[in-house]
Amino acid sequence: MTKLVRLDAIASNAECLEGVDLMMVAHYRALLREGSKPPPILLWGKNREKFYVISDGNHRVLAALLEGCTHIEADIVKGVVALSWRWPRVAPVTDVRLDLVRREIRRDRRKRSA
Repeated sequence: MTKLVRLDAIASNAECLEGVDLMMVAHYRALLREGSKPPPILLWGKNREKFYVISDGNHRVLAALLEGCTHIEADIVKGVVALSWRWPRVAPVTDVRLDLVRREIRRDRRKRSA
């Protein structure tokens, strides 16, 4: 079942930006700007820290954050995920340092145009 989920209810950590394809993020940002809806992300049910965990959709979440969205469409899988073994410090995805992401996007654009 697809529902709107607040971005600050989705788990994040410092590793969430590793391996992000900036071209994919740009693609989803363009869809959002055009008013199109990207496919829903896939989340695991809330864990004991009261956050959802992203199963599929890191690029779409990052695009939504960069576009200033507060909610995102998601399909939620029932179940509980324990993050403590993998992510000792968990915070809302809205705490991602977007200034660092924007800097990486600019750096990537310069590399591609050179």
